[in-house]
Amino acid sequence: MSVFGRAARGVAVSLANLIKGGDVKRSYFDGAVHKVQATMLDPDDVDTMPVYGDQGVAFRMPVDAEVLVAHAMADAGLGTVIGTSQRGKRPTEKPGGGEVPEGAGGLHFLGTWAVYIGDDGKTYLGGATSADEFVALATKVLNELNDIRTKFDAHIHVTTATVGASATVGVLSVPSPPMGSAGSVAAANTKAK
Repeated sequence: MSVFGRAARGVAVSLANLIKGGDVKRSYFDGAVHKVQATMLDPDDVDTMPVYGDQGVAFRMPVDAEVLVAHAMADAGLGTVIGTSQRGKRPTEKPGGGEVPEGAGGLHFLGTWAVYIGDDGKTYLGGATSADEFVALATKVLNELNDIRTKFDAHIHVTTATVGASATVGVLSVPSPPMGSAGSVAAANTKAK
């Protein structure tokens, strides 16, 4: 065996000691640190390890989630979880049914989409059912309400009625200026149910 072959084999053996697969037996938050108790390939090797994940994303891992456990310099006391997965709990369909297209997906937990971003560029909030309505945007709602108020305050009704000794019943005209219909307050890309 060449020197390079022996070196490559040594690296593979070292990596096998540093990174192992396992599954979560318990997860909890210890102060600000998310920790798990996981079994690695050796069923007797059970440790409590901190979980490392992306900045700004925090989910408590469910029991039986698959994990990769890394040990610094093969020291079992320096273990950390660096990745999680639970194949049986991934959503298999897009909201409303059908195969998830390439490039689509989102945040899910225990088989349910929490946030789904479709191949149509739209974001769907709240679970695995199809969301029919676009969410209302606060600024658009406020602008529409202010527009209605302005038109309401400015409009007048003209009547043909007369007042006095020979009063007559009159007819009211259409208000001027007319209020018109309200405009859309829908977001362009975010739906919810």
